[in-house]
Amino acid sequence: MNYSELFISKIIVLVEIQNHKDAYDLASCLVDSGIINIEVALRTPNSKKAAEIIKKSFPKINLGLGTVTSKEDVDFASNLSSKFCFAPDCNPKILEECIQKKIFFIPGVSNLEEIKLAKRYGYNLLKFFPAESSGGIKKLELLNQKALDNNLSFIPSGGINELNMNSYLNKSFVKAVAGSWIAPKKIISSRNWKEISQRAKISLNNI
Repeated sequence: MNYSELFISKIIVLVEIQNHKDAYDLASCLVDSGIINIEVALRTPNSKKAAEIIKKSFPKINLGLGTVTSKEDVDFASNLSSKFCFAPDCNPKILEECIQKKIFFIPGVSNLEEIKLAKRYGYNLLKFFPAESSGGIKKLELLNQKALDNNLSFIPSGGINELNMNSYLNKSFVKAVAGSWIAPKKIISSRNWKEISQRAKISLNNI
């Protein structure tokens, strides 16, 4: 899979949208602030509607879906033509389903066994999750070393912020970082677009 262009900006903003009516303004704010990679977490009743709004209104956004853990989620991703999908784990059923649907899927791993499982299905870009609570960059370096595979790449997620993101991004095997620190759900719900814009610009300037 060719993901070099997709993650050229290095930051994927995870958003958990409670009210789909916030989706347009949120995406507009992020795009205006320089963010092009947005991951909509499928955790709320309105998340799929929000994803549809963003996809329709902002064709230049690399729209991805997070927390893809069921066949229904995979079908939705396929119908939406999402650019990428994340999962928090490495479920063989979902791995196989995404292969059949030809979806750019990034399974979640936190140990060597999960990495080996993902590799058996042909996946070489993996989500290291939860990054910080699993041991941070030191744990990821160790896993990458033990995997003995120069083709492996990772996107850390979980506890990432503007203060620690470069400790990951400085590693050649890390293609991007993902997280909600730029647009936390409380700030989205309060519609504080100015705060989100400031957070985005600070993070982008820190890379």
